[in-house]
Amino acid sequence: MKADCRNAFLIRHALRKHELVLRRIKRNKNSVAGSFGTVPKIPSRVIRAISGRISGKMVGNIDRATELWNLKIPKIFSIIENPEESLDVIYTLSSLSRRTGIAGINFDHSECEKMDLCASALLDVVTLGLDLEWNSRSKKSKLVGVYPNDPRIRKLLQCTGLLSNLGFRANQEDIDSFIRMPLICGRRKVSRLYLGGSDHVTAVQRLIEYLDNCFNVAGYTLNVNGQQMVGEWAGEIISNAEEHSGEDTWWASAYMDLSLKGVDGECQLAIFSFGKSIYETMLESDPSTAQMKAIKALVELHNKRKFFGLFGARNYHECDLWTLYALQEGVSRFKGLEGGVDRGTGTVAMIETFQSLGCSVDAAMKPKMTILSGTTQIVFDGKYSLKSVTTKEDQLQQIISFNKENDLGTAPDIANVHSIRNHFPGTLIAFKFFIDRKNLDAKSRVE
Repeated sequence: MKADCRNAFLIRHALRKHELVLRRIKRNKNSVAGSFGTVPKIPSRVIRAISGRISGKMVGNIDRATELWNLKIPKIFSIIENPEESLDVIYTLSSLSRRTGIAGINFDHSECEKMDLCASALLDVVTLGLDLEWNSRSKKSKLVGVYPNDPRIRKLLQCTGLLSNLGFRANQEDIDSFIRMPLICGRRKVSRLYLGGSDHVTAVQRLIEYLDNCFNVAGYTLNVNGQQMVGEWAGEIISNAEEHSGEDTWWASAYMDLSLKGVDGECQLAIFSFGKSIYETMLESDPSTAQMKAIKALVELHNKRKFFGLFGARNYHECDLWTLYALQEGVSRFKGLEGGVDRGTGTVAMIETFQSLGCSVDAAMKPKMTILSGTTQIVFDGKYSLKSVTTKEDQLQQIISFNKENDLGTAPDIANVHSIRNHFPGTLIAFKFFIDRKNLDAKSRVE
């Protein structure tokens, strides 16, 4: 496919930089340059982790003249708003690793008008994995593409997207319009090559610093309680990725766009891992525990009330209920096991913070968050909130059931809890929220 040379990018500089990394791998096959200095070899692990496990539709076609696969990025490239078409792109990339007769990929972003960080970061990680996979077979791959027509998406691509993660140097003025936590990867096992703390601790510290910098723009700062709260929910998410997924590698990235009108900035955060889904890990729990008996009773109740099935264009299945149940306060795969850890409070704190501090006084700017795992998507859009309920043991528990009754025994709103046609092998967590001085001022006056 031919493109206007003014609108096309050829990642020559980025590939030269990446080739240096590949040469370093030949000297040390167990490591590759990364955000923490020297970290375990990750990219080829990515292809192995998702190949054959991710499902979707093939996107694009091969140009026989150039032998490049023309990969069309959808108009809305977003895990939050358009997960199915976005995951089709990732599925296509993973499928190309097994195809022959392909010289590289042409990433066509021309019609992309919305792009969230989670979809972008996932694309970057899998592309780097595919590139390394091809090069490991002595096949020199070519990565080319077409810029978005939308100027804001073009800037995102250059400053926070694929071009940035391949080493492209954007205009300094554009770079300065973002507060970034660059894409990082971590693993559960601590290598002797690491300096300082574990990846887990380092990532949490960076996230706290990033969020503090974001609030500083509006004249606020995270106090000790705020830092502790961020540490709890971020630590819980990363711990779950390390201990439950079966693939101990996880990825995290964040940015704040300072150029948006009406607010101090738009923030996006993405944390994801490959491997088992939340549903799959819950199935491995001890069936004799109280929480496993509770979820099985809920499944039986939903079956009896015929909640599972097709609702318009969306489906609601048993795996969606299991995933929803796993998010409730105090629910953990390890709860009730000898030496187990009772988790769940971190996720609750995360949702409460998301619903409160990430708002804007402009009603059109609504924060959103999604958890996507396996075939289940759960969307937090402010319509439903956490509420306290009294358990049979007369204890208060925070519950979010995504229905007006706030009852897990009732079917959730299909707009917020549903199945998608794709299967993602792992868990994606994506946030979009706002830093708005007016909203923060109002919250501080109430407190």
